[in-house]
Amino acid sequence: DITDITDIVNNDYSDKKKTFNEDYLKKIQFYIDNGDLKSALSLCNSSYSYGGDLSYQVDLIRAKLQITAGDDKGACRSILKCRESMELFDSETTTEIWKMGGETFYKLNFPLHAELWLKRAIRSSDGSDRQTKIKFQNIRTKRLYKEQTEKLPVAVVFGDHGKGIIAKENSDSGMELMKESALVSAATLFTDNRPVCHHCAKSLLTANDYFNDKSMAKLSDKDRLLINKYWPITKSVQCDYCEFETYCSSQCRVDAWNTYHCILCPSRNPVAKKLYELCAAGEPIVKGYWRDVFSPLMIAKLIAQIMIKAKLLCEEYGCETPDNTIWGEAKAPYRQFIAYGTAGVTEWASDMCQLMCQIFSNTDDLLGFSYPLTPTEFQGRYYQIACNCQAFADPDPPIKRFVEALKRDNQYDLIKHLLTREPEEATFGGLFALHSSFNHSCDNSVEVYDHMVGGRPGISVRSRKPVTAGDELLLAYIDTKLPRTRRRFWLYMGYNFHCNCLRCRFEGDDSSSCTHCGINANDVDNHNDTKRDDTNEVIDVEKIAEVNEVKDKYFKSCSGCRRAWYCSKSCQTLNWKQGHKKVCKMAHSDTHSPVNAVLADNEKRLDILANIMATMRTVAL
Repeated sequence: DITDITDIVNNDYSDKKKTFNEDYLKKIQFYIDNGDLKSALSLCNSSYSYGGDLSYQVDLIRAKLQITAGDDKGACRSILKCRESMELFDSETTTEIWKMGGETFYKLNFPLHAELWLKRAIRSSDGSDRQTKIKFQNIRTKRLYKEQTEKLPVAVVFGDHGKGIIAKENSDSGMELMKESALVSAATLFTDNRPVCHHCAKSLLTANDYFNDKSMAKLSDKDRLLINKYWPITKSVQCDYCEFETYCSSQCRVDAWNTYHCILCPSRNPVAKKLYELCAAGEPIVKGYWRDVFSPLMIAKLIAQIMIKAKLLCEEYGCETPDNTIWGEAKAPYRQFIAYGTAGVTEWASDMCQLMCQIFSNTDDLLGFSYPLTPTEFQGRYYQIACNCQAFADPDPPIKRFVEALKRDNQYDLIKHLLTREPEEATFGGLFALHSSFNHSCDNSVEVYDHMVGGRPGISVRSRKPVTAGDELLLAYIDTKLPRTRRRFWLYMGYNFHCNCLRCRFEGDDSSSCTHCGINANDVDNHNDTKRDDTNEVIDVEKIAEVNEVKDKYFKSCSGCRRAWYCSKSCQTLNWKQGHKKVCKMAHSDTHSPVNAVLADNEKRLDILANIMATMRTVAL
């Protein structure tokens, strides 16, 4: 749309000692008012021959006319001429020019220029232009993820709720949408001492690890022969210089050394020994050091990877130490991970923060420079991992291959009596670039599974229900079988949002309050069943629980799901029609992550951890 230019014409630029030909501008406005944009544009073009104080105003009018006519290249030239005289425009018009430039550059497939111009528009408006902010983030998001999603049926977009992933095409339930390797990973603290490759997460479980030496000695010769015959050969390779890292192959040992361990190996960086010892202890709560399930090694590995990338860039550019440009390029892959939380990590983890700073200030002899880690960055890196960490494990561990081989040869029944417990496999936490863009819903449309990616453990994402092109794909961050109170608590503590998805809206917290009207059971002495159903919808009575009178100040639950409680029949009927009918029998997330067993085994410690963190993570940064 062409905006009226009367304000431009009538602006007082006398303080800038400018004069202009009002008649000339009025002629242009006359053509615009009468819909003759071609003549208006022709008159604008003829102004080049006049030049002088008139040109900067006509440049803006010309740019708008060219945008309307679809002449993006011409508009770009006019906008760039406006840029040369930007100081002559008022602030509102300046913001408009920056926006026009950003949008035009994007149409011409110059996303970086578009981002720069839109960023200037945001600054010019003091950050008050929400739509321009969203447009800037959307262009930036598409640029960052275009290459990753080009051959996938999904795309990353930016909307009112931040980054999200949408379907580019229709897909059926169970369709694999993407698979991904972790940028950074480490075994969780509960499973750090289990047999596993510390670089790629492959299980190194042996028959002796599973059956243990004493049990193996008690087995019959026939059982031992079957185990020795069918258990996969598992080899492990130790770090050449320390006892803290074990690998599945020489290649993993080399890859680990070249990406992070050459900086963190205690034989070269003695300060790092304390970090490895803390992780090997397997305790998520260590006063002054740590209060989380994921390993602090993830922070250390991330920073080590940045340092090694900076070293490679220094060699490429022929400089001895990294400057701000090199540091910026080395950190770029990790900027896509959001970080929400309170400004208290460096207080309860002050000793860990100090230890990390010492580790990375002790690398001059190793790389020729150190890393300027600050408490602020330590806190930011912590929340990057806390907000984006995904549990994963080896999808094809030795015991799985052992059972499959036995069944293939019809030998499983002979030995199944010995397989009486779950194996103690390691669970890893990882940062996955594309996966981190999924938003949450307790009524999720996709699931995460352990999956081999390039011969190493990673993740895959599959649809759990049919999806339509353009739909946002939503992931369950937590176990949806948890009660609503716990789900919302963990989501708020871990991700700083209050979930209001369909399941959360139409499930209740407990029997002390009515799920529909919210009245407390202790306040219902004079509460009569006066609500009336004002719709004509037919109710499936068989799926609605009978609600009796209040007894002992508690309400009765829905007989279908036992996750909603009502003070009266009418409240139950209304809630059923408004949404509970959909969630009552809604299937829960069916992904069984190996972390579930870990959480179950350590539920008491996790409850303590949750209570501690409830006082720490309360305000978004």
